[in-house]
Amino acid sequence: HELFGDAAEYFVTNVGFSPLTPTCTSGWGIATPVTMPFTLPKPIGIVGADVDAAGQDVEGQDVAQQRATEVADQAALHDAHPLGDTGDPAVAILDAAHEHGVDVIVVGSHHTHWFDRLLTGSVSRELLRGSDVPVLVVP
Repeated sequence: HELFGDAAEYFVTNVGFSPLTPTCTSGWGIATPVTMPFTLPKPIGIVGADVDAAGQDVEGQDVAQQRATEVADQAALHDAHPLGDTGDPAVAILDAAHEHGVDVIVVGSHHTHWFDRLLTGSVSRELLRGSDVPVLVVP
């Protein structure tokens, strides 16, 4: 807010894990999201998951939206537009950026051990590599 001022329009995006997101299990028993380009059949009747016509996890999106609202309030961006989604974070952030025509994506980064990055990846790194919108990474 200090960098872009009061006149800017702000979107706060939170992306949660969806039980509908395909996962794989590593040899150590840790389930991680799979971000391979493949299509799964539309989920039908998954227990505990409310899906819309596009097969998106509605409950997960609501939780992510609530978390985005909390983060915006904590950052004193009370007029920000909270956006919640589920799935791959980098893809969801880029989709939101294109949908809303943003000028810059601001994403936080934190130091992680190389082994953690091996298992979970880096959203900021994926955004820097794949975005056609300028990305500002803030530690």
